[in-house]
Amino acid sequence: MSVTMEGTTMSLGGSQVDELRTDAELQAFLQLTTIEDKAMSLALERERTQNEVRLSAIERVNNFFIDEAHTREANIAEAQFLVDEQGKEKGLLISRQKIEAMDLKEEEEDKSMLDKLILEFRALKLKVRVREEAAEKVKSAKRRAQEKRNEFALRIKYLEARQERERRALADSHVRMVKNMTIFRNLLIDNDMSLKRLVSAEEAANGSGPTSAPSSAPESTTLKIDADRLHEAKMLQVKARQQKEVEQLREEQLLRVKHINKLSEIEIDQTEEWETLLAEQKVQDMEMEADHVKEIETEQFRIQQQLNSLKAYNATRIQQHKASELAHQQKGEAKQLIKQHRLSSKYRKKSFFEREEAIKAMELGDEKAAAEGGNAGGDGDAHSEGSGGSSDSRSDGGFSKQTSEAYTVDTSTTSSGSEALSNATTDLMLEAQRAEEEESQKGRQQIEQLMMRQRELRESLLQQHREQRDALKMDHRQAMSDFHAEQEAEYQAVKRQQAIEMEQLMQLQKSADDMEEDNKVSNNLLGSMLPRFVSEALKLGKEVKPVDLNNITVLCTDIVQFTALTSKSSSYQIVNLLNRMYTAFDTILDDYKDVTKMETVGDAYILCGGLNTAANDAAQKAEGAEDVVKDSEHLSARLHAIEMAECAFRFVKAVEDLDMSDQVESSIKIRVGIHSGTAVGGVAGLVMPRFALFGSAPAISAQMEQKSQPNRIHVSAATAELLKKDYVLEPRAEQIMLEGGIPMQTYWLVGKKSAAGPNKGGVVGGAHGRRARGASAGTSPTRKAAGKTVRMAD
Repeated sequence: MSVTMEGTTMSLGGSQVDELRTDAELQAFLQLTTIEDKAMSLALERERTQNEVRLSAIERVNNFFIDEAHTREANIAEAQFLVDEQGKEKGLLISRQKIEAMDLKEEEEDKSMLDKLILEFRALKLKVRVREEAAEKVKSAKRRAQEKRNEFALRIKYLEARQERERRALADSHVRMVKNMTIFRNLLIDNDMSLKRLVSAEEAANGSGPTSAPSSAPESTTLKIDADRLHEAKMLQVKARQQKEVEQLREEQLLRVKHINKLSEIEIDQTEEWETLLAEQKVQDMEMEADHVKEIETEQFRIQQQLNSLKAYNATRIQQHKASELAHQQKGEAKQLIKQHRLSSKYRKKSFFEREEAIKAMELGDEKAAAEGGNAGGDGDAHSEGSGGSSDSRSDGGFSKQTSEAYTVDTSTTSSGSEALSNATTDLMLEAQRAEEEESQKGRQQIEQLMMRQRELRESLLQQHREQRDALKMDHRQAMSDFHAEQEAEYQAVKRQQAIEMEQLMQLQKSADDMEEDNKVSNNLLGSMLPRFVSEALKLGKEVKPVDLNNITVLCTDIVQFTALTSKSSSYQIVNLLNRMYTAFDTILDDYKDVTKMETVGDAYILCGGLNTAANDAAQKAEGAEDVVKDSEHLSARLHAIEMAECAFRFVKAVEDLDMSDQVESSIKIRVGIHSGTAVGGVAGLVMPRFALFGSAPAISAQMEQKSQPNRIHVSAATAELLKKDYVLEPRAEQIMLEGGIPMQTYWLVGKKSAAGPNKGGVVGGAHGRRARGASAGTSPTRKAAGKTVRMAD
């Protein structure tokens, strides 16, 4: 432009020289001015364009920095979002780790509690099973003991039944022996009596009978009495031996029962001891099993806890490693993002400034082109714009390529780091799994060692139990062997003692036989003075206590007009008469088993029937056998009343047949009174003791005798009730008054009932003789035969 102005000034100076050329010059000037104007406008346009370019460049720079600022803010926001997301992810990871840790802890606590509950439940179940088995063992032991007791009870019952059969057989054999001895003795007596009658008949035929008959009868009676006494003594000895044999048999049987009871006790004790040992061993076995199970479960629980601890530790390590991996990954991503942001910013700046340089270069080229030519300037502008666009496109392509290469490098670096971290995590997990497997294997080995040790302990315990059982069996065998040896020794000792006792009994009986011969007179006197049970007790030195006598029969007799007879007769005559009469009565008494002579006071003669039986019944009642006594009382009372009735008839007959040749009267008569009832008997006095009766029976019988008639038998209502089935009774016309003003209906005993009618004069029988004697000396041969016939029939 300055050059143009200078050209213009020079042209203006030439126009003053040449005015001609003024128009041309003016025209040139105008043209030049026009050109200058155009150049000025073009320059202004270029300046405007440059300003616009500069403004656009400034705007682009501003926009670029604004975009960079926005990009930075976006990057910052993205980084902040990424940090927030990483923080959230880290927080979630931490919370998840905490939750997993809490869940694991709760799971472990629940599992531990469950294991404890299972252990307690198993222990309780084992205790219940132990108790149930112990209770079952106790029940089984009780059941077996009861079975043993029942078995031994059956054995004892069978043994008692067999022993009862043995005792019955022995008693039957004893009875048969006694019967045989009695039959043999009766046959001997009958043969002896028949022989004596034949001898007497021959002597009577030869003419010596009338003189020898009176002396032969008393002699035969005496011999018969001696034979009876000897037979009774022998029978007593035999019964004593039999009783001794029964006692010895009973002793052997009791010894067997004792041995069986002791054997049963030993077996039951051994069974209980065996069951107790088995129960104890079972309990020990179950307790050991429970201890072993508990020990194994405790070891498994410990191993499981170790595994759980290891798992928790490995899980913690893995979580920490994952957290560190995540943190490293986040750091890598942050670095990568920062680096990418920086790189992209760097490349954007570089590209921007390259584009700006290209634009400036294009502008300079345009200016040069404009200087060269106007038209060429437009083309140059277009070319510069095209070249600038291509430069921009090249720069943009280069930026994106470089950015992608840098991102690829960073991504590969990050992926290689992630792969390394994931490989480390996998290695850590594999290592944790190997550690858990090793711990599990170690735990299994420990449990196997524990089970092996428990098997050894169990085998040792079983061996100990076997040894205890074997020792207990040996003890039981030894105890049974000792018991059998002791039993055999005791049995042999009892047999020896029984043999000694039997020998002593035989010697004692032999001594008693010798003493019996020496004491025959005193024993006969004592037996005639006292009842049999009293005399036996006194001979043994025992105390005779008063005894209640039920259902006895008392007979009282006295001579009619005895006071008048004594006033007419001498003392010798009275004594001879009483002696003759009492001797006949005593002879009659020998034919009856349980008729006892109580006393004679002057002419009064008092008998008691059933005294020994009543005494035995009282003794049995004292021992508690009241039912047995009640069943036999009525029968024994009736038999005793019959015996007393027979004695009364024979007494009357004996008095009628009495020898009165040396007396002032040709005959005498007696009164007889009989009553059946109760009394109390006892021994009165120490010097010359007598057995006396006290009570209603002797008192009422005495009143029956006082109110009787000569040679008649006066009986009370009680006696008549006992005799009415066998005897003829005639009621007395009027009732009698007993002492105390008590009325009583009494009866006359007429005779014994028979097919031919009542027998008033004699007695059919003598069947109840205690020495099996025949009739008295005053009884006819016909009556003797009848009595013998009745005895044989019995």
